[in-house]
Amino acid sequence: MNKQAGFISIGLLLAIILGVAVVGGGSYYVMQKMSVPQPEVVAQNEADSQQTTQTSPNGVTINSLTSAVGNPTLTGKAGTISKASDLYISVYGQDGKVWGSGNADPVITNGRWSIQVGAPDSTFKLSPGSYTVYVGDPRAPLAQGTLTITSPESTSTTKTQENVTAAPTINVTGFKAEGPATITVSYANLPKRTSAFAVCTDSNTCTDWVENFVPPSPTGTYTMSVQHGYAQSQKGLSAGKYKIVVIGSEFSDHIVSSGTFIVP
Repeated sequence: MNKQAGFISIGLLLAIILGVAVVGGGSYYVMQKMSVPQPEVVAQNEADSQQTTQTSPNGVTINSLTSAVGNPTLTGKAGTISKASDLYISVYGQDGKVWGSGNADPVITNGRWSIQVGAPDSTFKLSPGSYTVYVGDPRAPLAQGTLTITSPESTSTTKTQENVTAAPTINVTGFKAEGPATITVSYANLPKRTSAFAVCTDSNTCTDWVENFVPPSPTGTYTMSVQHGYAQSQKGLSAGKYKIVVIGSEFSDHIVSSGTFIVP
């Protein structure tokens, strides 16, 4: 018998090499398959969180204003807000809050809100100085702006200020809800086409109390009464939120509206 101690045949050597290649290749394939990166779930969750916490801008704005009068009319865009009571307006001076619209909601017309500082008290006046005006909660306001009240003797009025002070306004200064009901208003800068005052609800639905009125002068006061239209009427105002709408040449011509007043 021919023995070859210490050596292996060429055939056996080739078989071993092929076996190692196959096993090694399989191990490499398994390791590669196990090491494929998985989706980063945490990063995806973070992206979702950022997307859900982002909110669309509500579009509410407030126009900063310089005025020579102590109770100017503040205005701005209502944005997506349609409920006037959601637009609480507050004015802060150096020592804190000096006025808020708790007793008179702003008026929203054609996507813009407006309210006269001090409403419904037309005698309220801000002293000359600088103020910060907030729309909504001052701690997280929907919008904020600046209000500067100048001395009445100041001659540095701007065109913007002149336009604001010339705008028509109407404010409810008092009312008697028990029949026969009366409502006292103060008005300013009403145009010549003014023909009536209408009592409407906060939802812009007018009642049957529409009183013919042609102002003797653009600025003044007037007391409405249910008996002006019906001499023997004893009607009163039921509980709710109301406002006065100034009617122009036709009923659909709404010149300006007062702030909301509440009948408890």
